[in-house]
Amino acid sequence: MSGPTGGAPAAESADSVGSAGLAGRGLAAPGIAGRALTTAALAIIVANIALTLPSSLPGALQASLHATGGQITWYSTLFGVATALGGLPFAVLGDLRGRKRVLLLGFALVAIGSLIALLAGNIHVLWVAQVVAGLGGGALYTCSLATIVAASRTSRARATAIAIWSVALALGTAIGPFEAGLLAKNGDWRLAYVPVLALAVVVGLACLWFTPESVSTVRRAFDWGGQLLIALCVLGICYGSIEGSEQGWTFWGVLLSFALAVAFLAAFIWHEARTPEPLLRLSLFRIPAFSSAAFVALVGMASFVAAPYMLGLLFGISDGLNPFQVALRLVPLSIVTVVLYPVLRRWLASVSARWLLGLGVLPLAAGLFWLGALPVRAGYGEVIVPVLLCGVGFAFLVTSLTTGAVNSVPIQLGSVAAGTTETLRLIGQTLAIAVIGAIGLSRANAYVISGLTKLGSSGLPAPVLHAALGIASQGGVVAVASVPLGPASKVITPLALTSLTDGLDYAFRVAGIVVLVGAVVALVFLRDNPGSIILEDQEATRPAHAGAAATIVCYGASGDLRG
Repeated sequence: MSGPTGGAPAAESADSVGSAGLAGRGLAAPGIAGRALTTAALAIIVANIALTLPSSLPGALQASLHATGGQITWYSTLFGVATALGGLPFAVLGDLRGRKRVLLLGFALVAIGSLIALLAGNIHVLWVAQVVAGLGGGALYTCSLATIVAASRTSRARATAIAIWSVALALGTAIGPFEAGLLAKNGDWRLAYVPVLALAVVVGLACLWFTPESVSTVRRAFDWGGQLLIALCVLGICYGSIEGSEQGWTFWGVLLSFALAVAFLAAFIWHEARTPEPLLRLSLFRIPAFSSAAFVALVGMASFVAAPYMLGLLFGISDGLNPFQVALRLVPLSIVTVVLYPVLRRWLASVSARWLLGLGVLPLAAGLFWLGALPVRAGYGEVIVPVLLCGVGFAFLVTSLTTGAVNSVPIQLGSVAAGTTETLRLIGQTLAIAVIGAIGLSRANAYVISGLTKLGSSGLPAPVLHAALGIASQGGVVAVASVPLGPASKVITPLALTSLTDGLDYAFRVAGIVVLVGAVVALVFLRDNPGSIILEDQEATRPAHAGAAATIVCYGASGDLRG
């Protein structure tokens, strides 16, 4: 029976029956498990390439489409918004209809979105492309992890599979900016979407032919009310943050957007406490250790994901680098995870997630503070060390989050804890660019308006001053840096670029503070729950109903596997 906060008995039962079915029928054979893991790894690579390639393109989009800072922020944000909001429905659809089918749908949506981007003639069509591809990304994220979990018979096999999945995620994060920069360096940014389109088609066909199907053995209902309320909340925060950076935080539309976001969040909590099968099991947040892991998932991913976006603006617009030069500076952010994989794999089995999270994210904070102190047009040698530090912090963050969440709750709630943490990770990833990026652009806009006013007092012709202030109020600092204003551009453009750098430096420092707060929370509150640990030699002897205990899943999805 479910408690007053709603329950997840259905999800837990599904995990139990699924694990028992797997063990009893021997379907998680090495060949089947290997095919599932290969497809899942390729799926997450495709999704993350599509997610991260925009970080190399701000300069190219600004030059080609004359996009403002706010429009570029929407372009970079919409993929994550669609991913986060589409993930939960696709997870349930995978449980009911088969995760292989949902993966195929995800590949198709990513391919369609990439095709739309290839044909885009303006920034608004590019927004549509990002939404379509982002929905596909949501299907790939949620069902790829659930597929490999369903194919893993032991806790050790699950841990290894999830670690490989995390490395694939990092590979996709590294490949996206690199391939986009390489193909767009000569000016045609649309070419960056050709590899994504090709990979989505090829890997989708491989999934169709070789991937086993997996379903949940217990049907569960979808919380449409909860999904709608959290979607409206996230959209309200994104709109208020992005538009507030350009129109001002006191603009009535911005204030209304934030007010509605708060109202929808309150309604979501009220709804989730009363629905029989909620999106989020609120009772988990009464466990301090789990709440701390969830908090780190939210703020840690937000701070990290904001970094490549802000670096793309900094390198591509402020420093004037071409997309390939931008990509070369971003690749180390994620490639570190691949390099550290052997070490992290051992530590995950022997070191408490409290220390891995609490101390492991400190390099991320240090890197963010360092990036916020770099001079204008810093050289590659000045940038590489703080970027590598951010990559080290990300490696610890992404590999230990799920472990920290699962080990902080009673063993029978491990599946629900993992799903809830993944939900918050995606939401944090979604809000990263909108909120932290908007903080930087808002500060930059304030700097450029103040600087223009001082130039007016120093003799800048009044017509030019009014034109520049009008551009700043309508399009922000990025527009001021790009619109030609005759001879005055020799003074105004450097002012705009310096303002953009100073604003982004401020946002880096804010992100660093947020990571430090997350580290303190993890060190103080995150504890392993002894009841959540099952020894490997107990796998074969425990009762079938304990199958959910060590099953780490995405959105509580698990089930039996059909070869």
